[in-house]
Amino acid sequence: MKEQILKQSHPFSQEWWRLNQQIAHLSRELKEGEQLNSSKRGPCAKKSIVCTIIAEDGEQFTGENSCDNPQASCPRVGELYKRDDFTLCRSICQQSGHAEVMALKAAGPKAKGAIAIVEHHRVCDDCRQKLQEAGIKAVFTSTRLEL
Repeated sequence: MKEQILKQSHPFSQEWWRLNQQIAHLSRELKEGEQLNSSKRGPCAKKSIVCTIIAEDGEQFTGENSCDNPQASCPRVGELYKRDDFTLCRSICQQSGHAEVMALKAAGPKAKGAIAIVEHHRVCDDCRQKLQEAGIKAVFTSTRLEL
């Protein structure tokens, strides 16, 4: 019953519901070891995020926020925490970029007109701007339509 209400409550609801199921499927694939990055890289200690860009022709490009110098605990917690300040992610963890940025790099020009599925509850302002500049037509997060 709840699924029916969600599917009918908004014009994008059916598309969101379908894409949310795809997020869950892609998440399971990644957890089963189908990582795109080399074995030297490791997960972000705070939260591993995956972004999948689906081009207009259906080709999929995946990015994640893995690190070249993974830490046992996130250096951004406690007194050092600032919501959208990722300086420590780059300097200490040597994170190449957020999942959205890495997916955009993988997609290249095929990002124009594509949709992005982000396995997280939000997209930071920097990533939202980069997705818009690349021509992504819609961004779906785990909880809502973002763009």
